[in-house]
Amino acid sequence: MVFALGDSCVCWADLAAGVLICDLFAPQGPEFSFVPLPPECCSCSYTHENTRRTPVPEEFRSMGCVCGAIKLVAMIGYSEGLPKAEVILKTWTLSSDFREWKEGAAVLVRDLWESKSFRDKELPRGWPMNPVLSMNEDEIIYISLSDIEFVEDYDFYGQYTGRQLVLNGHYVLRLDLLRNEVLYSKKSTTNSLSLLRPIVLASDFSAYLHGRKDSQRGKEASDEVGTTVKRTKY
Repeated sequence: MVFALGDSCVCWADLAAGVLICDLFAPQGPEFSFVPLPPECCSCSYTHENTRRTPVPEEFRSMGCVCGAIKLVAMIGYSEGLPKAEVILKTWTLSSDFREWKEGAAVLVRDLWESKSFRDKELPRGWPMNPVLSMNEDEIIYISLSDIEFVEDYDFYGQYTGRQLVLNGHYVLRLDLLRNEVLYSKKSTTNSLSLLRPIVLASDFSAYLHGRKDSQRGKEASDEVGTTVKRTKY
């Protein structure tokens, strides 16, 4: 994945290794530096016992620029095959000199399930996947939550043919990791298995809408103040 940092840097993130940073306007010409992932993110080799496949890093990691800094979110234990309740959602922020990953908020999936906001929304205790960082809010992330089960399958003659993956529901959650709170949830209208491998990209394409609204509110407030001042003078 590729993203910009400030006005002069371009970053290429390999979610299995680290991030390559290029300062395009360095005094001696473009300057490259590579920063490996934190030690807790060194493994990606687990093969899922049911599906017999190795999960891709995008399923449990993401990186991007948040409020002017490089941030990483990872699900510790996901690729190592831990029970889903024992997986930890955790963030790091890269120091401005690109030398150190500073640990941020962390939430155990079991604690997320048991939080009041999770229970109030009557969400299933499904697999959290595909974490994505908010571009404008620190310690806010988005995840997908899949309510899946494996059921035994039989052919026309009643012969056992194996286990079949069934998706009972798919949700998108907006989480505040600092407060361990579900801020928003939305259930998909379909239960297609393709939802288990979505292509997710953080963007602020619609930010201009908020800017336009803020500008309009500011103009209205300014007009109101101006009117009040005129009335006071006369």
